[in-house]
Amino acid sequence: MCRIYFKSFIVALGIVFALTGITPLSVNAQETKTDEFTLEEITITAEKHTSDLQKTAISLSAVTGDEVREKAITSIDSLLMDVPGVEVGGFQTGKMLFIRGVGSNVSPYLDNDPSNALMLDGVYSGKAEAVMGAVYDISRVEVLRGPQGTLYGRNAIGGTVNLISNAPSDKFEAIGNIQMGDYNLKHFDGSINTPISDKMAMRIALLRETRDGYLSGGTENADKLSFRAKLSYKPTDKISFLATIERNEDNSDGQDTVPVPGSAGHLSAFGWVSGFDYTKGWVVPVGADAWTNDEWHTSDSTLYNQIFNTYTLQMDLDLGWGQLTLLPSYSDSLMTIWGGSSADAQAASQAISKRTQKQWSGEARLASKEDSTFKWLLGYYMQTYKNADLSSSTTLTLSTTANALSWATYREPGGTQAIFGQATYPVTEKFRLTAGMRYNIDNRKMNYRFGYGNLTDTANAYYDQAALVDGLLQYDSGLRHYKSDLNSFTYKAGIEYDLSESSMLYTQVSTGIKSGGLNTGAPPTTYDPEKLTAYEIGSKNRFLNNQLQVNTEAYYYDYDNMQQTIRTITYVAGVQNYASQILGAGPTHFYGGEVETDYMLTLNDRVKTSLTYMHAEYGDLTLPISPFGTYSAVTPLKGTQASKSPKWVGTLEYQHSWLLDDGAGISASIDTRLSSGFFVTIEKYLPGSWQKGYHRSNTHVTYSSASGKWSTGVWIKNIENEAQTTMVMPNYRRMITDPRTFGMTLSVKY
Repeated sequence: MCRIYFKSFIVALGIVFALTGITPLSVNAQETKTDEFTLEEITITAEKHTSDLQKTAISLSAVTGDEVREKAITSIDSLLMDVPGVEVGGFQTGKMLFIRGVGSNVSPYLDNDPSNALMLDGVYSGKAEAVMGAVYDISRVEVLRGPQGTLYGRNAIGGTVNLISNAPSDKFEAIGNIQMGDYNLKHFDGSINTPISDKMAMRIALLRETRDGYLSGGTENADKLSFRAKLSYKPTDKISFLATIERNEDNSDGQDTVPVPGSAGHLSAFGWVSGFDYTKGWVVPVGADAWTNDEWHTSDSTLYNQIFNTYTLQMDLDLGWGQLTLLPSYSDSLMTIWGGSSADAQAASQAISKRTQKQWSGEARLASKEDSTFKWLLGYYMQTYKNADLSSSTTLTLSTTANALSWATYREPGGTQAIFGQATYPVTEKFRLTAGMRYNIDNRKMNYRFGYGNLTDTANAYYDQAALVDGLLQYDSGLRHYKSDLNSFTYKAGIEYDLSESSMLYTQVSTGIKSGGLNTGAPPTTYDPEKLTAYEIGSKNRFLNNQLQVNTEAYYYDYDNMQQTIRTITYVAGVQNYASQILGAGPTHFYGGEVETDYMLTLNDRVKTSLTYMHAEYGDLTLPISPFGTYSAVTPLKGTQASKSPKWVGTLEYQHSWLLDDGAGISASIDTRLSSGFFVTIEKYLPGSWQKGYHRSNTHVTYSSASGKWSTGVWIKNIENEAQTTMVMPNYRRMITDPRTFGMTLSVKY
């Protein structure tokens, strides 16, 4: 009853405010004397048309390109770490995004979808590795909280991250940024923008970064090279083209782990580590810091090479009464993992595995004119993708080990098609209604095969179907096929009301969906789609003549079948085996809210704050008997805190600037993030799975020349030099955040 009341209260409160003109915050402050300084307006494209952030009825945060440069941010994951409502989790070959507790702990290479959409210049990327991608020459990053199923499709159940890079302009411009710091950091990014004619312009951007490893063994290093070229062509005032080519190559070592204390006497034998005494556990020197690794995890034990290529062509046609946009794209990625104790394996082309992903997508949108008061949009989207591990096929090699399961898979191309639309209708000058819908048709296919080469367990389900081959009892399933078709409908309905020229209130209901899939095993099992319905009420305000900004939102989620990866124990002939599968939790409810403020106290002083509250609990879900540790019973999770969901998170940033007599300036900033504790994984029995509450702070100081042509600065990140756990692994291993780092920057603009 309480939950129903809370849900109804949010919707009812929004309607009452909209109809009566009451605001939770007084707007009388707008009448104060006009001053010479105000907060800047930020233009966004969150709803696939340009709008003012403060006029857009979505809970979102925007980070500008200037902020990225000043704070020496060079990757997407580091940029998102301090965005309200966002948690970044570690992963072996990438990073995981959680927005308001909604996220996926499964690699998309396992044919599972992410829960939050990452859009790079309008093109969807479903790769965990892309979250670690380079950030350079960007206009802004938009983080949309809450399901975005109407405009962004089935993989935006938790939210969407839009990264928008700078487009070519009609003026010559050359920009260079250099960073140097500890751990032998060497970073350069730069761009050149040049008009070719009065109708054509080109922008080329480049990033190169190298850095020694943060971990004592040399891992967590950086070796990145990125390139982007954009060509714009506008033959007439009615039509324009924008072609983009981007390539990212990352030769950094993969995400590594460090020991969790207490492993001695709790580890199993590791046949793959020659000479390792598992009774002593992972040993590090007494008094070592969190980034000191054991001798068994060195920099050259595993090598990675990741390459991403993207090609897009955007066409915009002004129809007079509307705007037509076409956006075809192609992207591919290749990840190569090299094994061995040195780079010799790489030189000999002896890779452990190669993973490839190819994606073709296209979007066509017909929208109202930018200056229209009646905003509408109709669109069609298609995507075809192919995921594959190049080292596997459906050719099965059966193991001669007794009762050992052999498995082979091959993923056929899958895809999606969708039609969508959204409209905002002005009932009056201040009162607007929004409605939107999307219809998706998704499919995925997999060929698979499994078998036993030496079956001795009479209790095995396939024992009676086995055949005697060369003296061994063998079972071969033969080639089997899996196909999943999902036809889904998502929608959005909302109300907006302008309380004044600088204050608005909105309430809305929106939905999102995430596809189900196949758990490989013997026999294979399927898991169902996720579904989420969000009820939200928010307010966006500017007070004190645009010197104070206060944005708030409260939300309530009906969340069904939250997909989670579970490690399980299976027994064949009394022999314990480990397996992973994706299970869906029963219906649950998330609720919480955010408050973000931005206040220019004076021309030279600015304070930014945020406060988020998140109540996220699992529905009906039970962990099976632990394959790791000493737990011998199942663990019910219903009603317990969901992973990556701290109840309270606050951020505080203070900026001050000084104008010097010669016209030059100095700006300084310090920011901190405070978080309550949370679990980093659903497997709460794993040692180190609880991340206690923490605070993490950064600072930077920048000197800008009077001409504005160059600037230089210094920065320190993670002043406290404390490590937070981002993921915990079996066998007393964990992934952690970066240590304290410091450096200097030099930026030149011509």
